[in-house]
Amino acid sequence: MYLRIAVTGEDMESHQQQGIFHAAWDLLDSGTLSDAEAQDLRSLLDWFDQKMPCPSASECKALSRRAVFWFRSGGGDYLKKAWELVQLMRLHGLLVDVFRTRNPGIILFLDHCQIAAIPIKGTF
Repeated sequence: MYLRIAVTGEDMESHQQQGIFHAAWDLLDSGTLSDAEAQDLRSLLDWFDQKMPCPSASECKALSRRAVFWFRSGGGDYLKKAWELVQLMRLHGLLVDVFRTRNPGIILFLDHCQIAAIPIKGTF
């Protein structure tokens, strides 16, 4: 099972709902957060930067701009931290959706906590 956490509003590249990390950076850049909230959000994003594997440069080149990232089930700390992001986004009026699927599309990248897949019609 895979989980995708996204906000309403289409991402220009993937043509899917915007994922929580892009949305978090947009929120940080919006200037609407208090200093404490901005610090909390930066800390969360730093945690992900340090802990969550990132595709290598060669893997990134292979990823289509249409690929979207999904958490793998059993995501443990990654999902717990993602819910902290969700709470902050919802406090600021962002509508957050959670998608669950067994078939996210064509998988282009995977590691122990996430995958990147190109959605195909009817996959979620």
